[in-house]
Amino acid sequence: MKPSFYFSLLAGAATGLTFLSCQQLSKSFEETRNPKPQKEAVQETGSSTTSTSTVIIRDHAEGQTAGPGIFEDAEALDRIQQELENLPQFRGKKLMLYQSLHFYDFQGGRISINIQNPDTTENVDTYVYFNGKWQEPAPVKIIGQLQTEVDFFMPLDRIRFATAKKINDITREKLKGIPGGHTNGFIYFNCMRIKRLNREEAGWYVQIQGSRSDTKLDFDVEGNLKKEMKL
Repeated sequence: MKPSFYFSLLAGAATGLTFLSCQQLSKSFEETRNPKPQKEAVQETGSSTTSTSTVIIRDHAEGQTAGPGIFEDAEALDRIQQELENLPQFRGKKLMLYQSLHFYDFQGGRISINIQNPDTTENVDTYVYFNGKWQEPAPVKIIGQLQTEVDFFMPLDRIRFATAKKINDITREKLKGIPGGHTNGFIYFNCMRIKRLNREEAGWYVQIQGSRSDTKLDFDVEGNLKKEMKL
C-alpha cells in the first residue's frame, strides 16, 4: 500500500476535475481505493501537497506480518479512541472523520487520523498517536474543487478502532495459506462518496505480499471480509 500514491492520485483528480465524465470519476474512485505498496518514506505530518497530510512508513516495516503490537489489544484500541474523543477541543462534540484512518504496527504502534474541526468546519487536522499519547495536530490542505465532487466525511462514531484487531486476526489466518505471505504492518480505513454518482465506499483494507502474487483484502466498516482480490 502506498499512501503517497493515494494522495498524488487525488491531486491529479482535482486538477482535471471539471473535465472528467462520470465514468472517469468512477475509474479514479477505484484507483484511489487501491494504493500500491509503499517502499521507502518517512513520517511527514502536515506536509501534504494534496487534500490530506502524509503519514507513511519506512522500509523497515516491510517483511513483517501484522504481528504483536498495536493490533493485538482491542481494549487498548478502544481506550485510545476514547482518549481522542476526550481531548479538550473535542469533548462532548460530534466528530467527523475526513477521508482516512491508518494504523501502523511499528515503533510501538502509530495511528494517524484526519478529523474535521468541530468548531471551524472548513478546517481539517491530522492527529497522530504514538509514544502512548495523541500528539499536537497538524493542518491538512483541502482542495476546494475536489470537495464539490467528492464527499470525504463520515461520523467518527460509526468506526471502532478495535476493529483493527479483528481485521488483523483475519489477515493472520489468510497469511497461513499464502506462500511467502507478509503484510506491511499497516491497516487503513478509507471513506469517500462521488456526489454525482451517489456512490459511496467505506471500509478497511489490507494488502498481503506473497512470493508469487499479492492479495488485497477489503473489509466493511464492522471489519467483516467482503472481498479477497489477487493483484
